[in-house]
Amino acid sequence: MPQAPDLKLKLLPAAYSVVHLPLTTPLTLSVPGPDELWSLTRSSLEFSLVCREDRLSTYESAGSRFDTGWTALYLQGPIPFNTTGVIARLTSPLGKSGIGCFVISTFDSDFILVKQTDLAAATAAWHQADISVLGG
Repeated sequence: MPQAPDLKLKLLPAAYSVVHLPLTTPLTLSVPGPDELWSLTRSSLEFSLVCREDRLSTYESAGSRFDTGWTALYLQGPIPFNTTGVIARLTSPLGKSGIGCFVISTFDSDFILVKQTDLAAATAAWHQADISVLGG
């Protein structure tokens, strides 16, 4: 199995929110254009949605909860499925620095979100771990 290559994160320009939607939420959600991060995940307990903060009102419904103030970074890929240690390399420096995160994986890569108030500390932690942050 290949080890994680040199990791390069690219800061996305918008503020993001993480949204909890009850399972009773009708799936008539508005999917944005291709230039922004938008992710919907369903479990047996909830829908979790990540969307731009300026689009938050589009997804408000009874029983929804929001956590705002997130910054998203894209791990430049593609990262092959058989590559090991990628998420650990991204999150370990944050954990050592006491910084929480939210991770989204896609077919070709990963996104990692940190609170906007933690971005400078997260960037410093990643730099110490030899992870490049572009735009941050």
